Amino acid sequence: MVTDANVLVLPASALDKTLSDHRDVRFILDCLLGKDITRKLYMMSENVSRASSNQRSKTGENDKETREKIYG
Repeated sequence: MVTDANVLVLPASALDKTLSDHRDVRFILDCLLGKDITRKLYMMSENVSRASSNQRSKTGENDKETREKIYG
């Protein structure tokens, strides 16, 4: 899925000055970024877990087929 986004680019010095002068804005920005990063890490973890589970399932099926061929 693709979503449209707006990108705001500020010089680092201007952002540092603004955030040091407005601690409430800094707090809100920290919370939003932390929540976004956490959500993305959980999504990645779920995807890795699903992929690993699918791989184990396929390997298990192959092992079962091999045992049936050998032992009848």
